[in-house]
Amino acid sequence: MAYIPNKMTTQFLESGIIREEFLNAQRLYQYLNWTMRISKMAECLVALEGRNGRIVLLVNTDLHNDRGDELYALCVENDVISVKAQKWQLADLMTAPQLIELLSISQHLLPRGVRTISRQFGRYRRSECLNAIKADIRRSNSQCRAKKYLQIKCVETNTGGTTNGTKGKHQKYKKRRNRNSESILEVKLSALIALVREALADDEVKLIPIVSIISKNHGRRSKENFSVDYLLPIKIKGDWVGIVFRNGKPSQALMDCYDITNKAILCDPTFDEQNLKWFTNTHRRLRILNDDESHDDDDRKSPFLSSITDSNSMYSPSPYASPMPSVSNVSQASMPSVIPSLSSSIGGSSFDSGIPIFLPAPSPPPPQPVYHVMAREEQQRILLSLGLTAWIPPTPTELGIPSQFRYV
Repeated sequence: MAYIPNKMTTQFLESGIIREEFLNAQRLYQYLNWTMRISKMAECLVALEGRNGRIVLLVNTDLHNDRGDELYALCVENDVISVKAQKWQLADLMTAPQLIELLSISQHLLPRGVRTISRQFGRYRRSECLNAIKADIRRSNSQCRAKKYLQIKCVETNTGGTTNGTKGKHQKYKKRRNRNSESILEVKLSALIALVREALADDEVKLIPIVSIISKNHGRRSKENFSVDYLLPIKIKGDWVGIVFRNGKPSQALMDCYDITNKAILCDPTFDEQNLKWFTNTHRRLRILNDDESHDDDDRKSPFLSSITDSNSMYSPSPYASPMPSVSNVSQASMPSVIPSLSSSIGGSSFDSGIPIFLPAPSPPPPQPVYHVMAREEQQRILLSLGLTAWIPPTPTELGIPSQFRYV
């Protein structure tokens, strides 16, 4: 949506203008980039046109300076005009008094933060504590059918595969990695449900609020939205996995700690990423097996995504590897979407379990033609009227007509 120069995020951290702590400039870039995008989804942006016809875009970042004043992203139109170039570029982070003086505007024109007014953050804002939300999820989960867990999207780890920052080599690496069965963590359905229920009942296991990006295709266009979800960490065979609950129902299984941290910071910029140092694993993806499935049956798999747009992944290309705006520059906010593939063979997917297969009924034989032959009595009457000797007409067989034909 907006180009964010690499030097700018580094300068923000070095100057100490932001009270919230980010370990590095890349984390800050991810937060600003996605905050602008979800603000656009929630229609929390303000565009102002000056007397000279120039337009500026204001975004409330929900960040603060050392005195507690809100910081707004001031974006100007990108000087590079291209189909692939971002429309805006970040000019600075400024407080309300600074913007009012610079733009000669009133206070009420400034936008409010997406976390303050959007409906997606409504439940999160109203909740006094996460224990109440966890209790609601526990009650909802007690009535959740097992097949809902088979429909969980098991998201593959999206980081750690880049060699030199180029997309091509990264994709080739991922293809080789996907063929490695050792990178897949398999768990039986009943065991997963038992671990989830145990974690929901354990007061020591805390939920982690995250923001997920939801991408839906509408014809040729893809429409984005976001959701505030809650991640429940569980341990499977020594590896940590995050089960994401949306509206009280399980929706995803995440294993990428970097991605989870970005989602948590996007939900709450005060989130300390050091709180997830314990979230480690040796696998890249979870596979949920029905209880009657074999661990070695590669044709029966739970659905998964190679990278996330429904989760959606907060991983964007590193700002340090991003060039300055140019005609060939691709939007840094763009993210690949992969449609989970399902086996088309019978029993090839866990969705097929227990579903009967109906074969078409055989078509009835086509009706046989009927040869209309004059009745015997009528034949006899005609012969007698002509003075001819009555005779017995030949049978259908004698006439060479199949035996199923008859006189009518």
